[in-house]
Amino acid sequence: MNRRKFNPGDEVRILPEWWDVLAGDKHARYNSYVQRGKDHIYVIDHYEGNDVYLVNADGWWSEDKLVLAFAVEESESEINIDGLL
Repeated sequence: MNRRKFNPGDEVRILPEWWDVLAGDKHARYNSYVQRGKDHIYVIDHYEGNDVYLVNADGWWSEDKLVLAFAVEESESEINIDGLL
């Protein structure tokens, strides 16, 4: 079984670099993904083979063109500075 980058229910965005490629196309004004904008959040519905399907019939993508919408970052209070001083 293949390891999956995302799970059903995960919130994702189109990878910024890939969105820029879509927006640069001469047909970008007809592209619904470009019309929704770079910060639009999609939700993973399921996988079919190597394709990631989105809820609400938002289409399918390769997982390498998506990124989690909200990346968890360590706050400064959680960073361990022992041994650095």
